[in-house]
Amino acid sequence: MSIDWEDIKARHSIEDELMKRGSKLVRSGTGFLTKCPLHNEAKGMSFSIDTKKQLWKCFGKCQCGGDVIKLVMELDEVGAVEAAETLEGHKLMDDPPGMQRVPRAKREPVERPMEIPTMRELPSIPKLYKGELRHWQALAALRKLPHHHGVALAVQNDVVRFCLAYEQPAWAVLDVDEPCNVQVRRMDGGLWFERVKVMGIKHNWARWPVGLTVALKSPQAEILLVEGTGDFIAAYHAAAEGYTGGIPVAMFGASNPIHDGALAMLGGRSVHIIEQHDEAGAVATERWKDQLEAQGCKVRCSKVPTEGEDLNDHVSAGRDLAVIFG
Repeated sequence: MSIDWEDIKARHSIEDELMKRGSKLVRSGTGFLTKCPLHNEAKGMSFSIDTKKQLWKCFGKCQCGGDVIKLVMELDEVGAVEAAETLEGHKLMDDPPGMQRVPRAKREPVERPMEIPTMRELPSIPKLYKGELRHWQALAALRKLPHHHGVALAVQNDVVRFCLAYEQPAWAVLDVDEPCNVQVRRMDGGLWFERVKVMGIKHNWARWPVGLTVALKSPQAEILLVEGTGDFIAAYHAAAEGYTGGIPVAMFGASNPIHDGALAMLGGRSVHIIEQHDEAGAVATERWKDQLEAQGCKVRCSKVPTEGEDLNDHVSAGRDLAVIFG
């Protein structure tokens, strides 16, 4: 008797098998995350399930993956036939006379460098919320700002939100009404997957400036163009303090040019670029200035005075903002 492997896999999902065994699954986009049951994971959730493809992968110690049959093979340390029988709940093949099934040798997890997903690992925008005073104060403290008023203004303008991403409290920078580009950072200041500070969303438009939706609502206002999530929050701090009447807009990645579609919307506007005081900042400022002037924008540039610093550094050090915005 042959075994119809595809039929068995079609009738038994990975998520159902794990839940039967006591795993707690957390929804992530169209799939799930959970603590890896193979290496008894204590912290984090490195076990990912793609429900559409019915495949799993441990991005932690195990560094392995497969389908539901492979999962049962690994969990029960058995062969493929025994795994299929476990899923079906009965024997599928009779053993030849005198044959004794031998259990598979236990596979020990191998310590390997963690496989790092791409910057756009989040498959979709997580559930967002505005937060409360404690969230705004926590983000201001994280960015070393003297108070939370700039964060509150950014939330009010629908460009900052709070969320849970991979079970981690996080904050997100985006245009809520038109989320073309979403940047997510951890509230504890840690790195995603022990590697990257900022996590994007699948299908992000990396060259799209965040804050553009707000700026378009006030066509006569000056645009305050900065680079990075930290400088975006610092720019809102400067606005809340009354140092600028400009509307903060942020690019992410000094190497990114401004998206052509966004440039078309900025034609003829006044733009104030805040330049980070390093080589990458100088190159980015020159590139964006050329792009904007080609669209008829009136552009002025101000460099953060201390070498190696950005606007967030300047604010967190308690330095005079009038030097930049005066």
